Amino acid sequence: MNGKDKLASRYAQAFVNLYADKITESEFFNIMQAHDILSEDNDILLLLEFPFAKEDKKTFINKFLKKFSLIEEFFNLIVMLIETNRIVLFVEILEFILWEFQDYTKKIYFDITASDTLNDSEIYTIKRFLMKLSNSDIIYKYRVDKKLIVGLRALSSNFLWEYSAYAKLQKVKRALLEESL
Repeated sequence: MNGKDKLASRYAQAFVNLYADKITESEFFNIMQAHDILSEDNDILLLLEFPFAKEDKKTFINKFLKKFSLIEEFFNLIVMLIETNRIVLFVEILEFILWEFQDYTKKIYFDITASDTLNDSEIYTIKRFLMKLSNSDIIYKYRVDKKLIVGLRALSSNFLWEYSAYAKLQKVKRALLEESL
């Protein structure tokens, strides 16, 4: 871990220690969305380093928080990062907050992908299976991806479980490539 990551990690730990009780599962996904969008275009935050009226910055921050439906406690974090010229750490801090929150709540985030739409009962069964697999409670996001052809994939930072025609075809492809070498 480099110095920038260590610093971002410390900010995230402090934030979660102070405000973990205010972070719901819904808020967790809002933080994830903000992280994903800002990871692609971090330039918007760099604008906050330029000198312009404090009221304009406050208005911008409030609009930003509202757009991503983030809890108001992020306001003070962003202001502190601006004042210490560390706003460039914000995206990394969001990422570490996601990790720290999972540690704090003892829940693991899974991205569950299915080839077809699943009903509530099927999702519940998958959730129970993943809880047993990980020996932990889970937070999950569910989506449909036709590329799986037929099947299901569950991915977390520590686990990958997949049973799909796509996975089987990839396994056959790897075996054929290894044979040809």
